[in-house]
Amino acid sequence: MAEDLTLVGGLVLAAFAITGLLHAWAEKVFPVRGLAFVVFSGTLLWQSWEMRGRQIGFQDVPEAFMRLVNLALQ
Repeated sequence: MAEDLTLVGGLVLAAFAITGLLHAWAEKVFPVRGLAFVVFSGTLLWQSWEMRGRQIGFQDVPEAFMRLVNLALQ
């Protein structure tokens, strides 16, 4: 379950990183917040990759989301 949480958390932070980087690019400022999200999301995704034995595929992402939703609803 911990690898699901790190995978989902890393993907959510990656989405925030993309929006932070795009905002900084549009405003022509240094992307401090976007870079921080990139570092945190990269760390979580790497940790999840290591926990799963270096085997993560695209099919694992929706399954991880659904397992966490199922756990939250119980």
